[in-house]
Amino acid sequence: MDNIVIKSENIRTITDFKNYSSENGTFVRIVGEDDKLISEINKMDSELSLSALRGSLAYKRISSLPNISDPTDVEFYTECYNDWIRCGRKRILSKRLLNSDKADEKLASSIGEVIRQLRLLRPRLTDSMEKNAVIKLLFRFDEVMKGFSDQTGFYKNAKLAADNITKEQDYLFFYLLALLGINILLIQNKSDIDIYQKQLKISAVTVTGHLGSSTVPEYKEPQAMREEPPMAQRRTIPDRDAGSNANVRRAPEPVNRTSMVRVTIPPRPPKHQPVQNTARTPTMRTQTARTAPVSSTPSQGVRVTIPPRPGRSGSSLPSGNTYASIRNGSQQAPVQSTLRVPPPPPRTPPRNNTYMQSTQTMRTAPQYNNIPNNRMSVPPYNTKPRREMSYEQIARLATSIVQILVFKNSFGGMGTPSSSGSGIMIGEQGYILTNCHVTDAGKYYGVRIENDNNIYYTDRVIKYHRDLDLSVIKIEKHLNPLPIFKGKEGISRGQRVVAIGSPLGMFNTVSDGIISGFREIDGVNMIQFTAPISPGSSGGAVLNMYGEVIGISTAGIKYGQNINLAVPYDEISLFCYNFL
Repeated sequence: MDNIVIKSENIRTITDFKNYSSENGTFVRIVGEDDKLISEINKMDSELSLSALRGSLAYKRISSLPNISDPTDVEFYTECYNDWIRCGRKRILSKRLLNSDKADEKLASSIGEVIRQLRLLRPRLTDSMEKNAVIKLLFRFDEVMKGFSDQTGFYKNAKLAADNITKEQDYLFFYLLALLGINILLIQNKSDIDIYQKQLKISAVTVTGHLGSSTVPEYKEPQAMREEPPMAQRRTIPDRDAGSNANVRRAPEPVNRTSMVRVTIPPRPPKHQPVQNTARTPTMRTQTARTAPVSSTPSQGVRVTIPPRPGRSGSSLPSGNTYASIRNGSQQAPVQSTLRVPPPPPRTPPRNNTYMQSTQTMRTAPQYNNIPNNRMSVPPYNTKPRREMSYEQIARLATSIVQILVFKNSFGGMGTPSSSGSGIMIGEQGYILTNCHVTDAGKYYGVRIENDNNIYYTDRVIKYHRDLDLSVIKIEKHLNPLPIFKGKEGISRGQRVVAIGSPLGMFNTVSDGIISGFREIDGVNMIQFTAPISPGSSGGAVLNMYGEVIGISTAGIKYGQNINLAVPYDEISLFCYNFL
């Protein structure tokens, strides 16, 4: 892969970046702030946006990166990752790439380089962690590259600026864009990357002053730049085994089936008018509805009975055409056809203009006596409400909460645990959810389960997210997972909750409290609750009164009284999407 031009002598200020031009990609950090910081940013935005409107380059400045949340997107990018693995990591698909094999290959090799750098930061990176990282890279690439793609897949003269990037996967994403040929500037006026990321030496750095507290102004994208360029309607895949004149396979055009169907709807009689019996004769029905093919051989007539609709208020039926006589089949008409029409099911006339009888407690489907074999009856609606559980019943769910013993020495070594935490069973195949700071404290773990004298040892960290403080480990045992709250009716302050964990090593302690508030801590939404917890409770379950997990115990305020925090159910559901 071509080396990135990161010579710091070329770019020392924001103005230098504005005037700099390179087709190979540049990755530069400007750390600190001075008196000219805001004015230089505004001037860069103004001039580069104007150049972008003229079409001479592409420019964008962002303050944060998007995170994937839609399950449909997760499934799409998971399949993209699987294809990348199957083809030997040589090609990878993305929504925003046009018909360019070279772009596919360049993105695939660039992502491979980013994963190599990530492994230097995380030597214990598992295949599952790698997959999640690639999915996030592809999703962010598609979202951030909106407006940057041209017919070859990438702009040769594109500039992207961001401010105060500190998280390792965010930092590596901008490295990916630099590998793809985009000039990247990170304005680090408040904070910078940590020492481990600096050791990668994948970006140049210029220090312009001390870290400060100035707020970088929000970038206002010109209206013309917001208009999304049209994407390719179909992705063409050339036959690789053929020559340059090979046929191109295209996705089939959708068939407009609505043009193949003609529907004729007869006019309904006006309300409060007598219903004419001739409007419901079998002859008129065959004129307006689709009929079955008629055999060429003569056949006997079929007697068909079609009851009219019951009269409404102000309407009347012709004499002799009573509901009872219609139901008994007294009015019949011969029709020449080979199609035998089964008699319609009898209906009970409405009582007092209401569907439910006074003795009914729930709405049920009408009961028919003569139902053809190819029709199914509708069961009654299930309106049984959920019932809240007692504290004793919720306490029995502790069998699905585990204690995690953390060992600092290598797996299989002898020794005593250095710390302990808690965990929640989330998957039958041995998956346990806990906090990332619990698994970060050691190298392997022992899992204790209630009513089980065994300790299940493992060093398998399947997935983790340091910002959310979530981690998943796996043991070799079939588990009974707890349900995760779906969030249809939401949660609210004052709602009763129960916390189960192992505070100070006291296995599966149960405490109760209420939701006392909702907070945002370091950009992460948290549930504040009053159920008492202590060190060792981290990773334990916070349950509602239906026995569903609404949060995972994460932290407590040391100098406060029952001021505790939990990562909410929506973050858990997204993080554990593949395990639930």
